[in-house]
Amino acid sequence: MSLKNFEQIKKIILNFEDGKMDHKSALEKLGPLSEKEITEYDLINYWRSEGLDEFARTLAMPELGDWSKIDDKRALKLIVEMIEKVNDTALMLRNATALERRYKKSSGSVMELVFNQGIESEHEILSMLKKDTTIRL
Repeated sequence: MSLKNFEQIKKIILNFEDGKMDHKSALEKLGPLSEKEITEYDLINYWRSEGLDEFARTLAMPELGDWSKIDDKRALKLIVEMIEKVNDTALMLRNATALERRYKKSSGSVMELVFNQGIESEHEILSMLKKDTTIRL
């Protein structure tokens, strides 16, 4: 998958790390390129959990804008893609975010199903996403 802004994003991060620009300038340039909300903390501390290429790839990965139109067939495809490419953080986050929005789940719900609950069947994961887990008081 080609990420059109990957190199630009990576260059801005490197310029920031080399002291060629301050965090405010870096964030101002990264925002429009990534179309994601990036904080000063994210920029300064990404290396604690991922490498530069992975961070830049995550920022460059476009979100799925049509998440509200995801049907069962597409949801299953996105889930399978996640299961097959567990080492692709950018893809995992993109798909998980779209599925969580579509099925009105909290952030991290899809990752919880795939990793922590060990559910390997895309049909079972979709079934869990469709389940109404809203707590009513």
